[in-house]
Amino acid sequence: MFYDALNSLFVVVAGIFIYFYNWYVLDPVFSVVIGIFIIKSAWDIILETVNILSEGTPKEIDPETVQNFMINQPEVKNVHHLHIWTLASNFIALSAHVVIEDQLLSKGYLIVDRLEKELMNKFGINHPTIQLEADLSGEKNTKVIIENDK
Repeated sequence: MFYDALNSLFVVVAGIFIYFYNWYVLDPVFSVVIGIFIIKSAWDIILETVNILSEGTPKEIDPETVQNFMINQPEVKNVHHLHIWTLASNFIALSAHVVIEDQLLSKGYLIVDRLEKELMNKFGINHPTIQLEADLSGEKNTKVIIENDK
């Protein structure tokens, strides 16, 4: 919308100078400037579209930051098969395997529910799919494997 407003301003300014001062050269000059703004705007849309269609990781989200956030939760022992991708504008998906201590399913659900809410609040990830795995060894494993296409 900013570019549209700027383009309209250029047209008005060019019209004023052409009308009062007969500066007809402003018409092609401002047309080229407006064309550059349109190309810039279109290029940004094309890049976002390619990222969405290729299910790329959003540029505003660092998978390592998400990984560190998840692994530092008290109940989480390990995270692997972490994928973050864009399905549409403002629709970010995540899938991950999260290893927790062997416990009741209802307690695991509470962990997943809290993780999902915190991922939404902190990173804007609004479609997380978290698969829980039980760790029977009893040891904290901080090695995290991130699999990312980009």
